[in-house]
Amino acid sequence: MTKCSFPASDKMTYKDYYKVLGVPSTATPEEIKKAYRVLAQKHHPDKTKGDKTSEDKFKEVNEANEVLSDPEKTEEVRPVRIGVEELPGIRGAAGRV
Repeated sequence: MTKCSFPASDKMTYKDYYKVLGVPSTATPEEIKKAYRVLAQKHHPDKTKGDKTSEDKFKEVNEANEVLSDPEKTEEVRPVRIGVEELPGIRGAAGRV
């Protein structure tokens, strides 16, 4: 997650779902699905019993896949992604230089 620097009343957190899955923003649906499966298997609660960090990562990976595998949801986050990437100090953190 990349945290934005705004006044206290405007603080928000931006999740780069592409970064969560470790794929570029130009990834195909097949690449997204493959990355999701690898990470979901790695962090699955049945394989990492009692590991709270892996459980949280599993949930985050599922959320990223849910958004990126649905074209409508992907379009909803795209304007936010573009806006955040244009903020000073955020570009590099969001994967853009």
